[in-house]
Amino acid sequence: MTGGKLFESALKRCLLNEINKTGKNPKALVGGDAGKCCETLTSVASVTGNEAGVAALSVYRAVNSLAAAGAKAEGITLSLSIPKGFGEDRIRDFVRELIGACEKADVRILDGNAVVTENESLTSVVTAIGKDCAALVPLDENRDKVILMIGNTGTAGAAMIAGSHREALMTRLPEGFVDKAAAMFDDALCAEKALSLSKDLGGRAIMHDVEDGGLFGAVWELCERENIGCELEIGCIPIKQGTIEVSEFFDINPYILRGDGAMLVIAEDTPEARAAGHMIGRVISGKERVVVLGSERRFLEPNRNDDYFNLRG
Repeated sequence: MTGGKLFESALKRCLLNEINKTGKNPKALVGGDAGKCCETLTSVASVTGNEAGVAALSVYRAVNSLAAAGAKAEGITLSLSIPKGFGEDRIRDFVRELIGACEKADVRILDGNAVVTENESLTSVVTAIGKDCAALVPLDENRDKVILMIGNTGTAGAAMIAGSHREALMTRLPEGFVDKAAAMFDDALCAEKALSLSKDLGGRAIMHDVEDGGLFGAVWELCERENIGCELEIGCIPIKQGTIEVSEFFDINPYILRGDGAMLVIAEDTPEARAAGHMIGRVISGKERVVVLGSERRFLEPNRNDDYFNLRG
């Protein structure tokens, strides 16, 4: 096993298939963002690591996933697994970061627990709770569909790398540029933008947030969940200069880099939809998932890695 998400093949064998065997739960799918019980939706996020940003990312990730299902988070519950070697000052810094993220996301901490473990890394598990507010409705099957994107590719991963590898980056890049790249982490929360876009589209939107596995991983998950094919134009995918510089320095792929802050949206191909979000591709017949760059075409594969963990490992 490697860091990040469980490989899709193992996810299906060990988790989804076992859950679905019971017949007592809503069907568990690859790329599912939130679960619903009555009018309440929940979404859970688990982030592991000792670097700055882990606490905030666990909050942003749960809140973003809830927004992808059309719900605004109202509160979170928290479970922390704290390494035995952590001192109180380090725990306090982590909690302060988490509280700041909750304030930015406008959510309350409803409940929580913390345990001390023999693990070397801290794990933050956040469950976001909210109610439907975007009134998402099915798309017209007879209309062509486009794929829109909120945010930029690889932003959260590049920002966290810039923060934890600051000295190395400064051997090539100006200090101010490195600091600006690290500050891109502020863009990791995209829930409000996603809910606003879905309302602009009259609820005719299918959404999925980008997390570990990056943009390409999220595109695969969305297509797998919806049982569709797609064609992406790589030249149309928005990316910040800070992400480009960090990726080039460490020779990593920004399209398979931790991408929190980006949201994928499938919408009917209308002038309103094209104006509402950044168009990066379209839905095609069949099941092929293709990336196009000029005359070159390559096929996407199931999510297998994230360059954030390749670098960290």
